[in-house]
Amino acid sequence: MEREKARVAYLDLSRFGRVLVTSDIHGDLKGFNKLLSELDFSDSDALIICGDILEKGDESLALLSEIVMMAKRGNTFALLGNNDIAFTYWRDGRATDEDMQRYLRHTEKSVLWDMLRALGLDDSDMGAAHRAVFERYAEEIAFLDNLPHIIETDFATFVHAGLEPLPLDEQDFHFNIGTKEFHKQKHSFPKPVIVGHWPISNYSERIISVAPIINRETNVISIDGGNSLKTWGQINCLVFDKSRCWTAHHTDSLPVIRCLEVQEETKNPQLILFPHTRCEVEKNDCCAARVYLPELDLKLTVPTEDIYDYRGTTYISDRFTYGFEVKPGDEFSLCEINRDCVVLKRNGTVGKYFGKWEYK
Repeated sequence: MEREKARVAYLDLSRFGRVLVTSDIHGDLKGFNKLLSELDFSDSDALIICGDILEKGDESLALLSEIVMMAKRGNTFALLGNNDIAFTYWRDGRATDEDMQRYLRHTEKSVLWDMLRALGLDDSDMGAAHRAVFERYAEEIAFLDNLPHIIETDFATFVHAGLEPLPLDEQDFHFNIGTKEFHKQKHSFPKPVIVGHWPISNYSERIISVAPIINRETNVISIDGGNSLKTWGQINCLVFDKSRCWTAHHTDSLPVIRCLEVQEETKNPQLILFPHTRCEVEKNDCCAARVYLPELDLKLTVPTEDIYDYRGTTYISDRFTYGFEVKPGDEFSLCEINRDCVVLKRNGTVGKYFGKWEYK
């Protein structure tokens, strides 16, 4: 792919008392507003959104409209994420009408679907859809078209996915919005580089965590909490005070439960998460299947219902064995109710509980 120069915005945020930094909201307007309410966000604060405003959640268009309005007030600054670029590609021909139609038929949760439904249209005539969408939502699309790929400040650098070990004016925006597993790279940056894009849970090795992580050797802070992607997802936010020291905050919409029985913590837990769950089905009966995971050179027997297709590739659902140490009265956020257990979250850590419980 040909290199394309990144757009860099240089911001002086000294006039703001706090700087809030979040990422990967993914169409979750309620969660976004809940986060700002919990942090008492005001005109004296600045907000930086490190990309992926759109897609996967229920209210991408409403969220986009809200952020466009907030940006006009001069204290909200957004970056382009890989999920925010479709209209630019559709406009310049890198995404055809047929490409957009295939995408719409792949997902029901998309800003383009939100727009078409609001206009009383469907995906049967993408030429008409193109004309109507670019006319009615010109302001929102222009906002996305002009988002920077990098925000540079005196105390940190903000980018959706990652930075190359090059000067900012030599960066390739494809790398900035799309590189994977950036937290594992080895280059050390002179000041913090704050990124989203790659869910923090993908870096988990034995126990799932969605809390922000910092690599002190490289000065990279990853904050994508997997919101709208996982049942345990959350919107993470770093809050920089006036001296630009930060603390972490998060929000989600999960109910809280109270555990009623003792449970011992799992020893030597195992964990297999997407995208390493790509599989080949070797045998499939009515209730269970034998699968092979090439990336891990591992064979498993899994419930048939745990096998699914994503963009033409077969996967199994995430698999993990970690169970919390629990005492009666302990409270957790409830992520999933399964046949034999519930999946819980506390302080960003995810685990199972097999005992009795009640809603708080």
